[in-house]
Amino acid sequence: MSRHPAATSAVSQFLKEESGGMTVFSLFMLTTCLIIGGLALDTARLHDTMTLMQNTADNAAHAAIISRPDMSEAEAKLEAVAYAERNMPTEMHGFVLNVTNIEFGSWNGETFSFAPEPGATDAVRVRVSRNTESNNPLETFLLRFAGFEEWEVTRTSTMLNADQHCLREGFVSETFVDMQSNNSFVKGFCIHSNDRVKISSGNFFETGVSVTMPHPSEIELPQSGFGSNSGLEDALDSNRYNIRLLGRLDEIIAGLTTPGSRYIPSYITNSTVLQIGRRNISSTSVTTGRIHRVNCSGNQSLTIENNTVLRNVVIVTNCKVAFGNGAILENVVIATTNTDARSFNGPNGVSVGRNDNCGTGGGAQLLTLGGMDFASGLRVFGGQLIARGNIGFTADAGGIEGASFVASGTISGTSNMSLEGCDGQGMEDNFREAYARLVE
Repeated sequence: MSRHPAATSAVSQFLKEESGGMTVFSLFMLTTCLIIGGLALDTARLHDTMTLMQNTADNAAHAAIISRPDMSEAEAKLEAVAYAERNMPTEMHGFVLNVTNIEFGSWNGETFSFAPEPGATDAVRVRVSRNTESNNPLETFLLRFAGFEEWEVTRTSTMLNADQHCLREGFVSETFVDMQSNNSFVKGFCIHSNDRVKISSGNFFETGVSVTMPHPSEIELPQSGFGSNSGLEDALDSNRYNIRLLGRLDEIIAGLTTPGSRYIPSYITNSTVLQIGRRNISSTSVTTGRIHRVNCSGNQSLTIENNTVLRNVVIVTNCKVAFGNGAILENVVIATTNTDARSFNGPNGVSVGRNDNCGTGGGAQLLTLGGMDFASGLRVFGGQLIARGNIGFTADAGGIEGASFVASGTISGTSNMSLEGCDGQGMEDNFREAYARLVE
Protein backbone atom coordinates (compact mmCIF):
# COMPACT_ATOMS: atom_id res chain seq x y z
CA MET A 1 0.00 0.00 0.00
CA SER A 2 1.53 3.28 -0.99
CA ARG A 3 1.69 6.23 1.46
CA HIS A 4 -0.18 9.34 0.40
CA PRO A 5 2.23 12.01 -0.80
CA ALA A 6 0.67 14.63 1.50
CA ALA A 7 1.13 12.43 4.59
CA THR A 8 4.73 11.73 3.64
CA SER A 9 5.39 15.43 3.31
CA ALA A 10 3.82 16.21 6.72
CA VAL A 11 5.94 13.59 8.52
CA SER A 12 9.08 14.80 6.81
CA GLN A 13 8.30 18.40 7.73
CA PHE A 14 7.65 17.45 11.40
CA LEU A 15 10.98 15.65 11.64
CA LYS A 16 12.74 18.68 10.24
CA GLU A 17 10.89 21.15 12.47
CA GLU A 18 13.30 23.10 14.85
CA SER A 19 10.87 25.46 16.53
CA GLY A 20 10.81 24.74 20.32
CA GLY A 21 14.32 23.26 20.28
CA MET A 22 15.69 26.23 22.13
CA THR A 23 13.13 25.74 24.86
CA VAL A 24 14.39 22.23 25.57
CA PHE A 25 18.00 23.37 25.43
CA SER A 26 17.21 26.30 27.69
CA LEU A 27 15.63 24.00 30.24
CA PHE A 28 18.73 21.80 30.13
CA MET A 29 21.02 24.79 30.58
CA LEU A 30 18.86 26.19 33.37
CA THR A 31 19.01 22.89 35.22
CA THR A 32 22.77 22.73 34.77
CA CYS A 33 23.20 26.30 36.03
CA LEU A 34 21.00 25.63 39.03
CA ILE A 35 23.07 22.59 39.93
CA ILE A 36 26.37 24.48 39.51
CA GLY A 37 25.04 27.54 41.34
CA GLY A 38 23.56 25.39 44.08
CA LEU A 39 26.84 23.57 44.51
CA ALA A 40 28.72 26.89 44.75
CA LEU A 41 26.21 28.39 47.20
CA ASP A 42 25.99 25.34 49.43
CA THR A 43 29.75 24.72 49.31
CA ALA A 44 30.43 28.32 50.34
CA ARG A 45 27.96 27.93 53.22
CA LEU A 46 29.63 24.66 54.20
CA HIS A 47 33.06 26.33 54.22
CA ASP A 48 31.81 29.23 56.37
CA THR A 49 30.17 26.83 58.82
CA MET A 50 33.29 24.66 59.03
CA THR A 51 35.36 27.76 59.86
CA LEU A 52 32.88 28.84 62.52
CA MET A 53 32.81 25.34 64.00
CA GLN A 54 36.60 25.11 64.15
CA ASN A 55 36.81 28.49 65.89
CA THR A 56 34.13 27.32 68.31
CA ALA A 57 35.97 24.05 69.00
CA ASP A 58 39.27 25.88 69.57
CA ASN A 59 37.79 28.44 71.90
CA ALA A 60 35.66 25.91 73.79
CA ALA A 61 38.81 23.80 74.33
CA HIS A 62 40.63 26.93 75.49
CA ALA A 63 37.82 27.74 77.95
CA ALA A 64 37.92 24.18 79.31
CA ILE A 65 41.69 23.95 79.83
CA ILE A 66 41.97 27.48 81.25
CA SER A 67 39.17 26.75 83.72
CA ARG A 68 40.37 23.30 84.74
CA PRO A 69 43.08 24.26 87.31
CA ASP A 70 40.50 26.10 89.41
CA MET A 71 37.43 23.98 88.68
CA SER A 72 36.27 20.40 88.78
CA GLU A 73 36.22 18.45 85.54
CA ALA A 74 32.43 18.78 85.31
CA GLU A 75 32.52 22.54 85.93
CA ALA A 76 35.24 23.09 83.30
CA LYS A 77 33.19 21.14 80.76
CA LEU A 78 30.18 23.35 81.42
CA GLU A 79 32.37 26.40 80.80
CA ALA A 80 33.25 24.99 77.38
CA VAL A 81 29.60 24.20 76.56
CA ALA A 82 28.56 27.72 77.59
CA TYR A 83 31.18 29.21 75.29
CA ALA A 84 30.01 27.06 72.35
CA GLU A 85 26.42 28.15 72.99
CA ARG A 86 27.44 31.83 72.90
CA ASN A 87 29.42 31.33 69.69
CA MET A 88 26.89 29.09 67.91
CA PRO A 89 23.45 29.70 69.47
CA THR A 90 21.19 26.67 69.72
CA GLU A 91 18.29 28.34 67.94
CA MET A 92 20.45 28.70 64.81
CA HIS A 93 22.75 25.67 64.96
CA GLY A 94 21.23 23.19 67.38
CA PHE A 95 23.36 21.71 70.17
CA VAL A 96 26.83 21.66 68.63
CA LEU A 97 28.61 20.64 71.86
CA ASN A 98 27.63 18.65 74.93
CA VAL A 99 29.70 17.40 77.87
CA THR A 100 30.02 13.88 76.42
CA ASN A 101 32.11 15.33 73.58
CA ILE A 102 34.61 16.98 75.94
CA GLU A 103 37.41 14.76 77.26
CA PHE A 104 40.27 15.60 79.59
CA GLY A 105 43.40 13.50 79.31
CA SER A 106 47.07 13.55 78.31
CA TRP A 107 48.91 14.42 75.12
CA ASN A 108 51.83 12.43 73.73
CA GLY A 109 53.99 14.80 71.72
CA GLU A 110 56.03 11.96 70.20
CA THR A 111 53.11 9.99 68.78
CA PHE A 112 50.94 13.09 68.36
CA SER A 113 48.06 11.37 70.11
CA PHE A 114 45.53 12.12 72.83
CA ALA A 115 44.59 9.63 75.58
CA PRO A 116 41.44 10.30 77.66
CA GLU A 117 42.02 10.15 81.41
CA PRO A 118 39.13 11.07 83.73
CA GLY A 119 40.21 13.69 86.25
CA ALA A 120 43.22 14.86 84.22
CA THR A 121 44.22 18.53 83.93
CA ASP A 122 46.98 18.37 81.31
CA ALA A 123 45.00 18.35 78.06
CA VAL A 124 41.49 18.48 76.66
CA ARG A 125 39.87 17.35 73.41
CA VAL A 126 36.61 18.91 72.18
CA ARG A 127 34.39 17.73 69.32
CA VAL A 128 31.89 20.19 67.84
CA SER A 129 29.31 18.60 65.51
CA ARG A 130 26.45 19.28 63.15
CA ASN A 131 25.15 15.86 62.15
CA THR A 132 22.16 13.53 62.32
CA GLU A 133 23.36 12.07 65.63
CA SER A 134 23.18 15.54 67.18
CA ASN A 135 19.92 16.18 65.30
CA ASN A 136 21.36 19.31 63.69
CA PRO A 137 22.87 18.44 60.28
CA LEU A 138 23.69 21.36 58.01
CA GLU A 139 20.87 21.49 55.48
CA THR A 140 21.54 22.35 51.84
CA PHE A 141 19.59 24.92 49.85
CA LEU A 142 19.65 24.21 46.10
CA LEU A 143 21.46 20.88 46.19
CA ARG A 144 18.39 19.33 47.76
CA PHE A 145 16.79 19.50 44.28
CA ALA A 146 19.56 17.19 43.11
CA GLY A 147 18.79 14.79 45.98
CA PHE A 148 21.58 15.99 48.36
CA GLU A 149 19.77 17.34 51.40
CA GLU A 150 22.37 17.82 54.16
CA TRP A 151 26.02 17.91 55.21
CA GLU A 152 27.45 16.20 58.30
CA VAL A 153 30.30 18.19 59.83
CA THR A 154 32.54 17.58 62.87
CA ARG A 155 35.47 19.68 64.02
CA THR A 156 37.96 18.71 66.76
CA SER A 157 40.37 20.75 68.87
CA THR A 158 42.99 19.53 71.36
CA MET A 159 44.70 21.93 73.76
CA LEU A 160 47.35 21.54 76.41
CA ASN A 161 47.66 23.24 79.74
CA ALA A 162 50.95 24.86 78.78
CA ASP A 163 51.92 25.86 82.30
CA GLN A 164 54.72 28.41 82.08
CA HIS A 165 57.34 26.56 84.06
CA CYS A 166 58.96 29.52 85.79
CA LEU A 167 55.60 30.64 87.16
CA ARG A 168 55.09 27.21 88.64
CA GLU A 169 58.51 26.94 90.26
CA GLY A 170 61.15 29.64 90.25
CA PHE A 171 61.67 33.40 90.42
CA VAL A 172 59.63 35.51 87.99
CA SER A 173 59.79 39.31 87.87
CA GLU A 174 58.23 41.84 85.59
CA THR A 175 61.34 44.02 85.93
CA PHE A 176 64.53 42.67 87.53
CA VAL A 177 65.98 39.52 89.13
CA ASP A 178 69.25 40.03 91.03
CA MET A 179 71.08 36.94 92.31
CA GLN A 180 74.24 37.39 94.35
CA SER A 181 77.25 35.04 94.55
CA ASN A 182 77.95 31.42 95.51
CA ASN A 183 74.45 30.05 95.02
CA SER A 184 73.55 26.61 93.66
CA PHE A 185 70.56 26.23 91.35
CA VAL A 186 69.39 22.63 91.00
CA LYS A 187 67.55 20.99 88.07
CA GLY A 188 63.94 22.08 87.85
CA PHE A 189 64.51 25.60 89.10
CA CYS A 190 63.97 28.67 86.92
CA ILE A 191 64.82 32.37 86.85
CA HIS A 192 62.94 34.76 84.58
CA SER A 193 62.56 38.50 84.10
CA ASN A 194 60.60 40.37 81.46
CA ASP A 195 63.33 42.99 81.52
CA ARG A 196 66.75 42.02 82.89
CA VAL A 197 68.60 39.50 85.03
CA LYS A 198 71.80 40.10 87.00
CA ILE A 199 74.00 37.21 88.16
CA SER A 200 77.06 37.78 90.33
CA SER A 201 80.06 35.43 90.45
CA GLY A 202 80.57 31.93 91.82
CA ASN A 203 77.12 30.51 91.07
CA PHE A 204 76.41 26.98 89.84
CA PHE A 205 73.61 26.10 87.42
CA GLU A 206 72.88 22.40 87.11
CA THR A 207 71.73 21.03 83.76
CA GLY A 208 67.97 21.50 83.58
CA VAL A 209 67.96 24.94 85.22
CA SER A 210 66.65 27.75 82.99
CA VAL A 211 67.46 31.46 83.07
CA THR A 212 65.30 33.44 80.64
CA MET A 213 64.67 37.01 79.57
CA PRO A 214 63.55 38.66 76.32
CA HIS A 215 67.12 39.52 75.25
CA PRO A 216 69.59 37.03 76.79
CA SER A 217 72.58 38.99 75.46
CA GLU A 218 71.67 41.79 77.88
CA ILE A 219 72.18 39.66 81.02
CA GLU A 220 74.30 41.49 83.60
CA LEU A 221 77.40 39.50 84.59
CA PRO A 222 80.52 40.16 86.66
CA GLN A 223 83.80 40.95 84.93
CA SER A 224 84.59 37.24 84.87
CA GLY A 225 81.44 36.65 82.82
CA PHE A 226 80.17 33.11 82.28
CA GLY A 227 83.52 31.75 83.45
CA SER A 228 82.61 32.27 87.12
CA ASN A 229 79.06 30.94 86.72
CA SER A 230 79.23 27.28 85.77
CA GLY A 231 76.33 26.14 83.59
CA LEU A 232 74.79 29.60 83.20
CA GLU A 233 75.54 29.96 79.50
CA ASP A 234 73.71 26.69 78.71
CA ALA A 235 70.79 27.65 80.96
CA LEU A 236 70.30 31.05 79.30
CA ASP A 237 67.46 31.43 76.81
CA SER A 238 65.00 33.94 75.38
CA ASN A 239 61.43 34.20 76.67
CA ARG A 240 58.78 36.68 77.72
CA TYR A 241 55.86 35.96 80.06
CA ASN A 242 52.44 37.49 80.35
CA ILE A 243 52.34 37.53 84.17
CA ARG A 244 48.57 37.71 84.49
CA LEU A 245 48.75 36.44 88.07
CA LEU A 246 49.93 39.86 89.26
CA GLY A 247 46.88 41.52 87.75
CA ARG A 248 44.61 39.11 89.61
CA LEU A 249 45.98 39.83 93.09
CA ASP A 250 43.10 42.10 94.13
CA GLU A 251 40.60 39.52 92.90
CA ILE A 252 42.35 36.66 94.71
CA ILE A 253 42.61 38.52 98.02
CA ALA A 254 38.95 39.55 97.84
CA GLY A 255 38.00 35.98 96.94
CA LEU A 256 39.63 34.59 100.07
CA THR A 257 36.83 36.11 102.17
CA THR A 258 33.99 35.42 99.71
CA PRO A 259 31.99 32.26 100.54
CA GLY A 260 32.05 29.80 97.65
CA SER A 261 35.03 31.47 95.97
CA ARG A 262 37.35 29.23 93.99
CA TYR A 263 40.30 30.88 95.75
CA ILE A 264 39.47 29.43 99.16
CA PRO A 265 41.79 26.44 99.81
CA SER A 266 40.38 22.97 100.37
CA TYR A 267 41.53 22.77 104.01
CA ILE A 268 39.07 25.53 104.96
CA THR A 269 36.01 23.76 106.36
CA ASN A 270 33.91 26.84 107.17
CA SER A 271 34.09 29.91 104.95
CA THR A 272 32.41 32.28 107.40
CA VAL A 273 35.05 34.90 108.24
CA LEU A 274 36.18 35.28 111.84
CA GLN A 275 37.11 38.82 112.89
CA ILE A 276 40.20 39.00 115.17
CA GLY A 277 40.54 42.08 117.35
CA ARG A 278 44.12 41.49 118.47
CA ARG A 279 47.15 42.11 116.30
CA ASN A 280 49.54 39.67 118.00
CA ILE A 281 48.92 36.23 116.54
CA SER A 282 49.96 32.91 118.06
CA SER A 283 48.78 29.40 117.23
CA THR A 284 46.00 29.76 119.82
CA SER A 285 44.72 33.00 118.32
CA VAL A 286 43.28 31.32 115.23
CA THR A 287 40.84 28.49 114.54
CA THR A 288 41.87 25.55 112.36
CA GLY A 289 39.91 25.32 109.12
CA ARG A 290 38.71 28.94 109.26
CA ILE A 291 39.28 32.27 107.51
CA HIS A 292 40.32 35.21 109.70
CA ARG A 293 40.33 38.95 109.15
CA VAL A 294 42.51 41.46 111.01
CA ASN A 295 42.11 45.21 110.47
CA CYS A 296 44.66 47.93 111.12
CA SER A 297 44.61 51.69 111.00
CA GLY A 298 47.47 53.97 110.14
CA ASN A 299 50.86 52.28 110.12
CA GLN A 300 49.95 49.43 112.47
CA SER A 301 51.35 45.93 112.05
CA LEU A 302 50.07 42.44 112.56
CA THR A 303 52.70 40.34 114.36
CA ILE A 304 53.09 36.57 114.06
CA GLU A 305 54.77 35.79 117.38
CA ASN A 306 58.12 34.02 117.73
CA ASN A 307 58.06 30.27 117.04
CA THR A 308 54.36 30.30 116.18
CA VAL A 309 53.19 27.36 114.07
CA LEU A 310 50.12 28.09 111.94
CA ARG A 311 48.29 25.25 110.16
CA ASN A 312 45.17 25.08 107.98
CA VAL A 313 44.14 28.73 108.27
CA VAL A 314 43.67 31.80 106.09
CA ILE A 315 44.42 35.32 107.36
CA VAL A 316 43.38 38.39 105.35
CA THR A 317 44.38 41.84 106.51
CA ASN A 318 45.21 45.40 105.53
CA CYS A 319 48.11 45.48 108.03
CA LYS A 320 51.80 45.17 107.54
CA VAL A 321 52.72 41.65 108.67
CA ALA A 322 55.79 41.07 110.85
CA PHE A 323 56.92 37.48 111.37
CA GLY A 324 58.72 36.57 114.56
CA ASN A 325 61.79 34.35 114.68
CA GLY A 326 61.07 30.75 113.82
CA ALA A 327 57.50 31.24 112.58
CA ILE A 328 56.24 28.23 110.58
CA LEU A 329 53.35 28.20 108.08
CA GLU A 330 51.85 24.92 106.85
CA ASN A 331 48.68 24.90 104.73
CA VAL A 332 48.32 28.63 105.29
CA VAL A 333 47.44 31.68 103.21
CA ILE A 334 48.27 35.15 104.53
CA ALA A 335 47.21 38.02 102.30
CA THR A 336 47.45 41.77 102.83
CA THR A 337 46.25 44.75 100.84
CA ASN A 338 48.94 46.88 102.49
CA THR A 339 51.13 48.60 99.91
CA ASP A 340 54.19 49.32 102.08
CA ALA A 341 57.56 48.26 100.65
CA ARG A 342 57.96 45.95 103.69
CA SER A 343 54.36 44.86 104.05
CA PHE A 344 55.73 41.37 104.83
CA ASN A 345 58.92 41.27 106.85
CA GLY A 346 60.75 38.79 109.03
CA PRO A 347 64.07 38.86 110.90
CA ASN A 348 65.15 35.23 110.97
CA GLY A 349 64.11 31.65 110.34
CA VAL A 350 60.64 32.08 108.82
CA SER A 351 59.42 28.85 107.14
CA VAL A 352 56.83 29.11 104.38
CA GLY A 353 55.54 25.59 103.84
CA ARG A 354 56.20 22.23 105.45
CA ASN A 355 59.71 20.74 105.28
CA ASP A 356 58.64 17.36 103.93
CA ASN A 357 61.04 16.68 101.06
CA CYS A 358 58.51 17.75 98.40
CA GLY A 359 55.66 15.78 99.94
CA THR A 360 52.06 16.37 98.92
CA GLY A 361 50.31 19.28 100.64
CA GLY A 362 51.67 21.47 103.40
CA GLY A 363 52.46 24.47 101.20
CA ALA A 364 51.81 28.10 102.11
CA GLN A 365 51.16 31.31 100.19
CA LEU A 366 51.98 34.95 101.00
CA LEU A 367 50.20 37.61 98.93
CA THR A 368 50.69 41.37 99.10
CA LEU A 369 49.92 44.52 97.16
CA GLY A 370 53.20 45.88 98.56
CA GLY A 371 56.68 44.37 98.99
CA MET A 372 58.44 41.71 101.08
CA ASP A 373 61.71 41.77 103.00
CA PHE A 374 63.08 38.74 104.85
CA ALA A 375 66.37 39.65 106.48
CA SER A 376 67.88 36.19 106.96
CA GLY A 377 67.19 32.51 107.12
CA LEU A 378 64.05 32.39 104.98
CA ARG A 379 63.00 28.80 104.30
CA VAL A 380 60.47 27.92 101.60
CA PHE A 381 59.16 24.38 101.13
CA GLY A 382 56.43 24.17 98.52
CA GLY A 383 55.57 27.83 99.08
CA GLN A 384 54.54 30.82 97.01
CA LEU A 385 55.31 34.53 97.47
CA ILE A 386 53.46 37.03 95.24
CA ALA A 387 54.08 40.78 95.49
CA ARG A 388 53.14 43.88 93.55
CA GLY A 389 56.35 45.40 94.89
CA ASN A 390 59.81 43.92 95.48
CA ILE A 391 60.81 40.64 97.15
CA GLY A 392 64.12 40.74 99.01
CA PHE A 393 65.36 37.73 100.95
CA THR A 394 68.25 35.77 102.37
CA ALA A 395 67.72 32.03 102.55
CA ASP A 396 69.39 29.25 104.53
CA ALA A 397 71.59 26.88 102.57
CA GLY A 398 69.16 24.19 101.47
CA GLY A 399 66.27 26.37 102.55
CA ILE A 400 64.55 26.71 99.17
CA GLU A 401 62.94 23.46 98.01
CA GLY A 402 59.94 24.05 95.80
CA ALA A 403 59.28 27.79 95.61
CA SER A 404 57.42 30.26 93.42
CA PHE A 405 58.33 33.94 93.81
CA VAL A 406 56.39 36.32 91.54
CA ALA A 407 56.86 40.09 91.69
CA SER A 408 56.16 43.21 89.69
CA GLY A 409 59.33 44.71 91.14
CA THR A 410 62.78 43.32 91.89
CA ILE A 411 63.43 39.83 93.22
CA SER A 412 66.72 40.02 95.09
CA GLY A 413 68.43 37.05 96.71
CA THR A 414 71.76 37.05 98.52
CA SER A 415 74.60 34.53 98.70
CA ASN A 416 75.28 30.94 99.72
CA MET A 417 71.84 29.56 98.94
CA SER A 418 70.81 26.23 97.45
CA LEU A 419 67.65 26.41 95.39
CA GLU A 420 65.97 23.17 94.35
CA GLY A 421 62.80 22.30 92.48
CA CYS A 422 60.03 19.91 93.54
CA ASP A 423 58.41 19.48 90.11
CA GLY A 424 55.26 21.01 91.53
CA GLN A 425 54.88 18.50 94.36
CA GLY A 426 53.66 20.03 97.60
CA MET A 427 52.62 23.17 95.70
CA GLU A 428 49.10 22.08 94.81
CA ASP A 429 47.41 25.04 96.53
CA ASN A 430 49.56 27.69 94.85
CA PHE A 431 47.63 30.31 92.91
CA ARG A 432 48.14 29.76 89.21
CA GLU A 433 47.23 31.24 85.88
CA ALA A 434 46.62 28.63 83.18
CA TYR A 435 48.11 29.03 79.69
CA ALA A 436 46.76 27.01 76.78
CA ARG A 437 48.54 25.72 73.67
CA LEU A 438 46.75 24.32 70.62
CA VAL A 439 48.26 21.02 69.45
CA GLU A 440 45.62 19.52 67.15
